[in-house]
Amino acid sequence: MFALLRVVGPIVLAVVILASYRASVRRNQASWNESVEVVTPPTGAYRDGERRVGFVERVRQIPPRVQTAAIVALVFGVMWLPSIPLVGLGVAVESDDGAGLATLFGIPGIPLSIAHFVLGLRITKRSASARRFARIVGTWSIIHNVLLLGVTFWTNMMPRGAGAAFRVCRISEGGGVVVVLYALASIAYAVFAMVAVRPDPTYDDEGDLLWPPRDATTSASLTEAPHA
Repeated sequence: MFALLRVVGPIVLAVVILASYRASVRRNQASWNESVEVVTPPTGAYRDGERRVGFVERVRQIPPRVQTAAIVALVFGVMWLPSIPLVGLGVAVESDDGAGLATLFGIPGIPLSIAHFVLGLRITKRSASARRFARIVGTWSIIHNVLLLGVTFWTNMMPRGAGAAFRVCRISEGGGVVVVLYALASIAYAVFAMVAVRPDPTYDDEGDLLWPPRDATTSASLTEAPHA
């Protein structure tokens, strides 16, 4: 049964990540588009102004950095599913030695992981609230993992018999390497996510125009679409 879960589990998680990402992109793609006013050159006897035509939609894809941030956030986000039984087991083991890694970092790590999943769904939307949420989750993750690295360093500096509750963090026992690598990866992603949602000043010059114009205010026709 355990062997079957090891095979099926990653497949299920991959499907959840892919389906969630596609649904997020489909829902939030339109938020990156912009309406652009289109005008025709003045015609007739009096050329003293522009003739309004209407608006066209400038269609833009979600920036690659934001797409990457969304996928990685979902990957971190699904970690809470397999971590729940592991954290529960760790808390049970630590009940004899006192609060340790599972109690102090595993339990708080579950809501942080869920927050990453929510971020993966929201970060693809072009909005101030999405940028603010990315900064909140990123800051939370950095603080959590910096503390984890500090505890790991402290544990490895102590004599071998001391700090039994955090013995899984010892480099000599192999667990410390996993803890350090995961913490560093989490911090790196947090920084990347906060940078990825920064507004791009060059973004307004990108995109393709949908034609014909919408909400036209004149019946005048144009023979070709303006270039983006």
